[in-house]
Amino acid sequence: MNVARVESQLRYQFRDKKLLKEALTHRSYLNENRDCLVSNERLEFLGDSILGMIISEHLFKTYNGATEGELTRRKREFVDRTACHIYIEHLGILENMYVGKGVVKSSSIGADLFEAILGAVYLDSDYDTVVKFFFDHFKEVVHNGVHEEDPKTMLQNYLQKEESVLPEYRVEKVCGEEHAREYHIAVYSREKKIGVGVGSSIKEAQKAAAKDAL
Repeated sequence: MNVARVESQLRYQFRDKKLLKEALTHRSYLNENRDCLVSNERLEFLGDSILGMIISEHLFKTYNGATEGELTRRKREFVDRTACHIYIEHLGILENMYVGKGVVKSSSIGADLFEAILGAVYLDSDYDTVVKFFFDHFKEVVHNGVHEEDPKTMLQNYLQKEESVLPEYRVEKVCGEEHAREYHIAVYSREKKIGVGVGSSIKEAQKAAAKDAL
């Protein structure tokens, strides 16, 4: 794992690097690596509660006249498995996760990873810092609603339903100077190229490739 790269994507530098590695370790990895003793399940448990608190506090302060039922319905949109998978896709670190051989990094594993990352950031800092971390990344998502028509999510849901496979994004070419990169990315399904995209970031190019595939 390239720790510096992951921290750059998270826009957070860990004081305790072991917390980051723990957050990125799926339980399937332990079966094949006896020297690794801890998976991210405990951090996931903690992060689930922290996410609930962050969203609950935000909704409570934002919707002064809302009833408990209304707040609960709004909260569900921002804490469910689909939301957490969208968050981790936004961070772009799922590819760095430690998993066992043959284990697909599914949307469920991605959702668990996001909660584990929240738990790790909290333990490495404090509650105010993890709130800032969340809204630095997802203020716009929370404002607009998390279940927007994201092309990468739409493509993934389609391929999982129709072909029982996840899309695979590959960087085919990188052009330009460091300050003006242009990424050419292709998306594959079962080794068949189904879409291509170009963007100034990997995330932007992946989204363009997903749109092309759709």
